Amino acid sequence: MELRSAAVKVVAEKRITAMVCNNDAMAWQLVRELLNLGVKVPEEMAVTGFDASPVFSCRSPRLSTVRADRGKLGEESVKSLLSMIEENSPFEGLTLPTEFILGETS
Repeated sequence: MELRSAAVKVVAEKRITAMVCNNDAMAWQLVRELLNLGVKVPEEMAVTGFDASPVFSCRSPRLSTVRADRGKLGEESVKSLLSMIEENSPFEGLTLPTEFILGETS
């Protein structure tokens, strides 16, 4: 489903009031679509990205995002996978520090 039709569907349902996107690029596109549909961001719909991309930090409205060390995430994911394979152990989860950066979209 393309982003515009997803935004239209979410707005029509009126039950969802916040969305967390996989990355800042997707969050920014969603914000643009919501604004084009007349939705007030963040008053009617809050939007948060994930990756704290510097490309989107200077745009208006300033995007709310989550910063995480993606290199560390990849490294720890590989370690967990190898442990599961080599030791036949179940995945026990992965916790990494993150930082929420409040912008104008949430």
